[in-house]
Amino acid sequence: MSEIRLAVELSCRRHGLKLREWHDERALKQDYDTVQTGAQRQSPVLPDGYFVISPDSRTSFHFFVEYDRGSEPLRFFRRKIRLYWLYFQSPKPTLRYGTNRIRVLTVTESKAPIRARGRTKSVRDATKDLGAHNWFWFTNINEIISNDFLSAPIWSQTQIDEVKPLLDRFS
Repeated sequence: MSEIRLAVELSCRRHGLKLREWHDERALKQDYDTVQTGAQRQSPVLPDGYFVISPDSRTSFHFFVEYDRGSEPLRFFRRKIRLYWLYFQSPKPTLRYGTNRIRVLTVTESKAPIRARGRTKSVRDATKDLGAHNWFWFTNINEIISNDFLSAPIWSQTQIDEVKPLLDRFS
């Protein structure tokens, strides 16, 4: 996660944006929301990170970060994405973060570039049953290290094969 945070900070500086908030998983575990996943079951919505960037005092972009190290089967990732989908259908994100327009950035890890792209495609494909939502974005750590986090066309979305920059103003 430190590589991701550094990439966000450097990109914000490069583009004159302010990193208003950064919360890692440890901080987020102190107080988090849950969603109902069964008749009597509540499941936590706990990203690995959350951050907010702003180009000015009136506009802000909110992001959750999922850092997928490839150590868990895809079914765990699919379940976590389903929790986000349920969460965004509820009023809870607006109550906690002031918006329900939060992008979930999934960054996969693999030291071998070909394997990293394969894992990124696999986790992206795991979200296809949720439809084409602007909520879910995917890349791998090698792309983040080698390119600008916000402006480089390194991000793909559910059901969209082209890669694009994270923020629209750079496209």
